[in-house]
Amino acid sequence: MGKDEFSELALEAALASCRTAHALNSFAVLTRGDALLAAVVLNRPDWLWDQGYTILSAMQKLGPEGLTLACDVEHRYYASTGSKG
Repeated sequence: MGKDEFSELALEAALASCRTAHALNSFAVLTRGDALLAAVVLNRPDWLWDQGYTILSAMQKLGPEGLTLACDVEHRYYASTGSKG
């Protein structure tokens, strides 16, 4: 499996986690990492706080690769829903 294939799989998995969290209005069914990513993508600082993160500590935890993934997921998520935030 090439890097692009892995990246696409990671993107699709993260997108599915965000859709699930949005549909349930909860991050409870997600892994800790997926919940963190969903809170950032869905612009839910209340979810960050509930997980023990501030916006900055969440960004630090995600790191450069996680933030890049979050940006890609956010773009695709809101492009598919036709809304922002």
